[in-house]
Amino acid sequence: MGPNFVLDKGFLATGATAYAFGEPLVLAGAGDQVARAGAAAANVIGVCQEDVEVAKIVTGKAVVDTRILGISRVLAGAAIARDAFLAVDATCRAVTQARAAAGAQPAPVFGRALTAATAAGDMIDVLLTPGNTY
Repeated sequence: MGPNFVLDKGFLATGATAYAFGEPLVLAGAGDQVARAGAAAANVIGVCQEDVEVAKIVTGKAVVDTRILGISRVLAGAAIARDAFLAVDATCRAVTQARAAAGAQPAPVFGRALTAATAAGDMIDVLLTPGNTY
């Protein structure tokens, strides 16, 4: 049980909010920069693998370990069923993504739940599938 990595990458952390282990991240700015995925349906690049304090981030020199491929522990934003496709919510947590209606644009998903969450704040195992839609 637990995380298994295939590919982690260090990115420069941006913003003025602390990063928490298990939060989805998005590409930001130019070059190798990421930000917390603070918008619903954001296009997630990976999952934060460590806690990073605000004091480090505001220096502009904090590098955050980001899991891009593999299995990662992810912070749930609500109850999630095993095998659900996952998107990000506005609080930077994983939530279930329903299938797009016929003819509708599919929404971005970043993974598939390998374990279930009973409530917001639970940590679950997720198979990361960056660039996927559902």
